[in-house]
Amino acid sequence: MKTNVLHKIAKIIADEFQVEPTYIFQNTRKHRVTDMRCIFHFMAHKYTSNTLQKIGEFSEVMGRGEPHNHATVIYGYNKVKRLVEVDKEFKEKVLDIVEKVERQLTYDRYVNKKSSLTISNIIDRIFFEDDNYNEEHIKMSKKSFSLSISSLNACLC
Repeated sequence: MKTNVLHKIAKIIADEFQVEPTYIFQNTRKHRVTDMRCIFHFMAHKYTSNTLQKIGEFSEVMGRGEPHNHATVIYGYNKVKRLVEVDKEFKEKVLDIVEKVERQLTYDRYVNKKSSLTISNIIDRIFFEDDNYNEEHIKMSKKSFSLSISSLNACLC
């Protein structure tokens, strides 16, 4: 899932600058590209629990010939922090991206939580609800199912 989050962050940044996500990770030192890459490193460090090395390795996943090392990620993170303090236009761009990333991650957490609740409800319906049996039978089925799971776990240990 963490790689998925990195892909989403890269996509949001690319959309904001109207480029393809792979453009951010090309092997160049052009300011336009390095600024986008630094913003990516900043967001990835801020919104994931990935190590700096894993964040740098994501560049390779996105088509760069070799990964960025951890020092490059730290440099990018610090560069964004410095530029936000002195460049008002850059700060506004970063704040727009922060808002979009937070909105996307909040939505993803909501959808994941809702999906797990839906799956749980479906499992309950499949295993524990049957119109032909009374409530007592359903209770016994639940207890029997729990015991089956317990004995299965005991066998696996």
